[in-house]
Amino acid sequence: MKNETLATIADILPPSAPVSAQNNIGLFMFLLVLSLSIFAYVNFYRSYKQQLQRLKKGYRQKKINQRQLAFKLIHLLKKKSISSDDKIRQRLFEELNTQCQAACFSRNGLSENAMDNLFERVKQWI
Repeated sequence: MKNETLATIADILPPSAPVSAQNNIGLFMFLLVLSLSIFAYVNFYRSYKQQLQRLKKGYRQKKINQRQLAFKLIHLLKKKSISSDDKIRQRLFEELNTQCQAACFSRNGLSENAMDNLFERVKQWI
């Protein structure tokens, strides 16, 4: 190639990063991977009992109503049921799921005693 074409190509290409910025790329990648792993741990690897306790606490403090609580319990039960293959546990899951759907879609909802019993049964199932 001619020197003139090489010069025009060099003008088009962006300049290389300074040496100080190149050394920080490893640090930025490490921080990115660290933050993503912390995010994954917080969102996906919390124990089911902790999630159940948070739901119960939110319900007791009236932050969520019974219908929202029942939907979240169904979601929690479905996440946990995927990991179990036992037929007895699957049958119990279906029973608990039915009770949660009754709490979701019934006009009056469930009584406080029924909700406490549901919490205890879900806690035992988990």
